Parts: sequence; structure tokens; C-alpha cells
Amino acid sequence: MERFSLARALSWALQSSSTPAASFLRLDKSGFEFSNMTRRGTFTWDQVSDFNIYSGRGSRVVMFRAASLHQSLLKKINTGLTGGRNGFLPDTYGLSADDLIQLMTMWQEMALKP
Repeated sequence: MERFSLARALSWALQSSSTPAASFLRLDKSGFEFSNMTRRGTFTWDQVSDFNIYSGRGSRVVMFRAASLHQSLLKKINTGLTGGRNGFLPDTYGLSADDLIQLMTMWQEMALKP
């Protein structure tokens, strides 16, 4: 129970960080929702897997595999270039990419635990 409270507090911290008001990441027992000025997405925990870091052009982003029924040719090419990961978070919301992966993995494990 203590881990869940810590995760809840960290989730709140992500939402209230110094990022612009239009940028947020919300984690809850069903999944996560993110937004920034240009992208918005919602996923349930059972739709995503394999959180990892992609480094390029001097930045590090959190990527993941997302269940997807249809992928355009460009999306298929990008997925191939990123180790099969077809989703990403547009920001790290004040955390390092490593810490964000750890937080999201913890939430996912707690949510999917039988």
C-alpha cells in the first residue's frame, strides 16, 4: 500500500511540475493519459508494454509498445527503427527518462497484479 501512495504522490508531482499548463501526465489504476502542446494520448495498462529509452538528436524520450490495429507505412518504418516500440511520451515531465520508466513500470505492475 505504501508503494501505491508513493506512486500517487509522484503522479501528482508530475502534473504540477513546472511544465506548461497544457502539458501533463496522469497515471491511475486503469492506465495513463498524456498531453503537451502538440500530442495527446490515452492508454490502458494492458495496451502497453516494454517501456524503454530512445536517444537521438541530444534528447532521450520514453518509448513503449502499444497495441495497435492499424499502422501507416511511416509508422511501421519508425516502429522498426525503435526496436518495435510504436508509442512515446512527448516529455519526461520533470523526471529523468530512467525515473519515468521506473515510475510507469511500477504503476503498470500494481495495476495488472491479480
